Amino acid sequence: MAKGKYRDRHHKTEEEKNLTWVLDKEDMKGRDPDEVTPAQLADAEFERQAAALAAGQEDEVYGFWGKVYKLQQKYEKRIPHATVKKKTYLILLVLLGWMGGHRYYEHRWVLGAIYTAFCWTGIPFAMCVIDAMIVIPKKADENGMITM
Repeated sequence: MAKGKYRDRHHKTEEEKNLTWVLDKEDMKGRDPDEVTPAQLADAEFERQAAALAAGQEDEVYGFWGKVYKLQQKYEKRIPHATVKKKTYLILLVLLGWMGGHRYYEHRWVLGAIYTAFCWTGIPFAMCVIDAMIVIPKKADENGMITM
């Protein structure tokens, strides 16, 4: 966990109670409060988000890409992760990846259909390059299987 802790801020009414981030005292030894480093602020924000998720609160998202991220997170929780043979996956990725062949192999039918629908644009080819960069460094188990 990042450095820091949560403390309740005491207000006059129960409705106004909020969780507030407070940096640890050892972080602030000999420092002016205005001189907190960006790394400390980033650590504090990551820990605040983790504590909010642990408390059952939803992620804070901003803008269009934040909504896309939330949709992707909801979808990822819903589908089980596929276990596939690495060699077969890479062969399909190279030969039929531009049409979504590797996505059909891992039983991600909707994503495979999206690759197939847009195969004429070149976008799935660029996504295949990214998929290859993700799969190639993965270590296969004793049976040659990897989890996607």
